[in-house]
Amino acid sequence: MKVKVRIIKQIKGSNVKVGTVLKLSDAEAEFLIQQGIAELVEKKITITEDEELAMWGLVTIPLEQKELIKFACNLFNGVIVDVENTKI
Repeated sequence: MKVKVRIIKQIKGSNVKVGTVLKLSDAEAEFLIQQGIAELVEKKITITEDEELAMWGLVTIPLEQKELIKFACNLFNGVIVDVENTKI
């Protein structure tokens, strides 16, 4: 997952200016933050698939259907669609 960080200290040998916001991998961002070179711009919120299903009120359906819904959400980039009325 990518996170946004803001450069707060000039990096030697780099043309990235102080104040620049970059999207980096977790590991890259963590390294720069630990070195005091960057700060986190936004908090990363991670939820489990079961928590996501619960938010949509889909916790009481059978496991097989949950797997189908997870597959469909991944297929359509997380957008829940009306599968019955959608022609593929």
